[in-house]
Amino acid sequence: MVAAETGAPAREIQTTARTGQWLNQFPLFAQAAADGVLTLRHLRGLKSLDKPHRRDALLASQDQLVAARSGS
Repeated sequence: MVAAETGAPAREIQTTARTGQWLNQFPLFAQAAADGVLTLRHLRGLKSLDKPHRRDALLASQDQLVAARSGS
């Protein structure tokens, strides 16, 4: 429906929606995206790193990764 209304490719809409769903598990990344610190490209890169053996480390490193991006 979104693709039909916006003219965007359905695959792109689906990928973006999955990234948004993934963000529910990473509140600091979600806030950084809302603040404009992380772009969709950044989020997709971070999401690609989220593997079962890395999940805990990624969750624990959110603040450091956001700070590195924002220059804080």
